[in-house]
Amino acid sequence: MVRRVWNDFVTLVVTLIVGTVGLMVTEHLSLARAIYLTVQTVTTIGFGDIEPQTYAGIYF
Repeated sequence: MVRRVWNDFVTLVVTLIVGTVGLMVTEHLSLARAIYLTVQTVTTIGFGDIEPQTYAGIYF
């Protein structure tokens, strides 16, 4: 059980890191905005206040 929770946590952290770095590279966002947009996307909240502007960011 503990191993599964650890694996899920690591997967979430890796997803957030990859998403944040990917948005910083493709959309040229600041670290704070990239983290905000990544968390917003992963949690499927989608406020719509920040949107990807390039095709690379949209498809990423």
